[in-house]
Amino acid sequence: MKYNVGLDLGNNFVKVISGKHFFSFPARLQTGIDEFSEADKINVVYDDVGYSIGTGNYNLLRDKYFQKSYKIMLLTALAKITAGNAKSNEYNIVISLPVDEFKNKKLKNEIKEMVKSWGSEKITVDGVERIINIDNFEIFCEGCIISLDLDNFKDKDVIVVDIGGYTWDLIGFHNLKRENSSSENKGVITLKDSIYQKFKEKYFVNLGEEEKERFFKAVINSENYKINDEVVDTREYQAFIDNYIIEIFNKINRTFDINNKEIFFIGGGSIELKNYLENHKKNYKFSILKNADMLNAYSNYNYCIEIFKMEGK
Repeated sequence: MKYNVGLDLGNNFVKVISGKHFFSFPARLQTGIDEFSEADKINVVYDDVGYSIGTGNYNLLRDKYFQKSYKIMLLTALAKITAGNAKSNEYNIVISLPVDEFKNKKLKNEIKEMVKSWGSEKITVDGVERIINIDNFEIFCEGCIISLDLDNFKDKDVIVVDIGGYTWDLIGFHNLKRENSSSENKGVITLKDSIYQKFKEKYFVNLGEEEKERFFKAVINSENYKINDEVVDTREYQAFIDNYIIEIFNKINRTFDINNKEIFFIGGGSIELKNYLENHKKNYKFSILKNADMLNAYSNYNYCIEIFKMEGK
């Protein structure tokens, strides 16, 4: 069976769209099957080595696309789409890159050549062995969500702000054409790291990735957080988030003339920071789009069907 797939292999989460399949999982991986973590995880065997996805470390390396962890994430996403008993399946897939990386033709060609070299790949996901054959592969630009509704965006000036895990991207569109853009390595993961470092300096503790997430959630929601029987007033860390949001809006102002433009926020960070973004609605007219975290995957899936025009699920 052949599947058309849109993948958003983000630094924070992997998002997947294929026909009726719609899911995501944390972009964290550790070597070895984790039997003890409370986190939801996917157990994988690749090249006779066991891995756990959903726990462990993020892949934030500059050459992450060429790391084995990236390949395992991609193959796992494809394997989880597969329905029924079919062991071997074929895939047309589209991934996306942040706007500055998308402009890098050399990088895109290297990624394409890498995927082309894989051939037939075997991976076992949660005890089920699959054979992955990637027939067609293409790369799209993150943030190009206007492709999902061309009639609505036609004749409009639009700014898309994509707050991701490791980057946030600004892209301006005029009459459906991409104009000026900007990308910063300042995604939500970097914000969390800044807050955590301040916390660590004060309380002299090291938190695992799962506990960091619980702490950050407490900060966002103005909830107390308990460490070593001491209650932490998380409000003192909210200034980091306020300044982060102000920096994004300042960058929008420096990059675009925002008069008569519609601003749309997408990306998982837009959902996490929704309440902080909406504090600025007095000064800016913008919308946080529905399913903001999945829209790049949707755009990739839409593009996949359009360019390959092949039968598939």
